[in-house]
Amino acid sequence: MTGKWDGKSRPTTNLYRKNFDSIFNKIKYQIWYIPRIQDELPVANFSNLDDAVEQMDQLKVKRPKAYPHHYIWDVINKQKVNNGK
Repeated sequence: MTGKWDGKSRPTTNLYRKNFDSIFNKIKYQIWYIPRIQDELPVANFSNLDDAVEQMDQLKVKRPKAYPHHYIWDVINKQKVNNGK
């Protein structure tokens, strides 16, 4: 049948895998929550740091007890961000 996707039309090279997020403008920052017992988990995804910092500021105002248990994670550099600093 013509018009069906063969599953091989997009090359999956290492360069493509490395640049996937920049090509498709996907997630760059996440807000992670640290629960008492379970493992850490992401609760929000953002494409820019300003939105993530704004969300953390709202969290600080609305849920001050929960705020210390959240942090911003830079997905590309794989490190914590100190509230946009």
